[in-house]
Amino acid sequence: MKYWRMQLHPDDQSLATDYTVKCLANNYVGLDFPAGSYDLSEYDIDKLGTFPNNIRAFAKQITYNDYILIFHHNIPFALITEIGNYNYLKEVIPEMGIWFRHFRRFKKISYFNDVYKQGKDEHYKITMTNTISEASEDTKTVELIKDWIGRLSNNGA
Repeated sequence: MKYWRMQLHPDDQSLATDYTVKCLANNYVGLDFPAGSYDLSEYDIDKLGTFPNNIRAFAKQITYNDYILIFHHNIPFALITEIGNYNYLKEVIPEMGIWFRHFRRFKKISYFNDVYKQGKDEHYKITMTNTISEASEDTKTVELIKDWIGRLSNNGA
């Protein structure tokens, strides 16, 4: 099991809330990058060396029992798990409620404000600077994820 951190909005920050809510409501997380991108599942991970590490990780390394902490404007928003396989669309299908072509479905979600009625100052100081990355074990991100999982376990979720 690994822990990840991710943002779900495109380059237009003004649409961040709308896109984040729609994607999560439809049980999708994903990313996209400029035209000419490919179905990354068709490539051996070693041959994806020209792709940024985070994109390779999204396509090849996330597994079912991993946890992804979703951020919205650098604020923890949701925690997802039971993550499905990587999928790729040649073009976006608006009816799916997502803006990206590289995506995964998930089955379980928990929202930050449902678990933490009053967030701690340290929760709002976790900076998210890229689209997705694996969270290192000794970080505030992993500390929050583990605490969150513990709270869910104690509440029978």
